[in-house]
Amino acid sequence: MLTDIELYGRDMPKIPDTVTSFRLQILKARLGELVSVHFMEQDIQLINTVTKAIRFWTRMRDGEENENYS
Repeated sequence: MLTDIELYGRDMPKIPDTVTSFRLQILKARLGELVSVHFMEQDIQLINTVTKAIRFWTRMRDGEENENYS
C-alpha cells in the first residue's frame, strides 16, 4: 500500500474515529453472526473477508501506513 505522500503528494488528515469506530462495530457484530452458526455451515470465505476488513479499519483508525492489506 502506498503512503499518503506517495499517493496524494501530501499528508492527508486522519480518518475520524466516528467513521472507523462505527465500521468496526458493525463488522464485529457481523463476524459474531457469521461464527454463531454450526461450524459446518459457516462461510469461511466471508468470515476471512470480514476479518480482513476489521484489520484494515483498525489500521486506518490507528493511522498506520505502509501495510500490506492483501
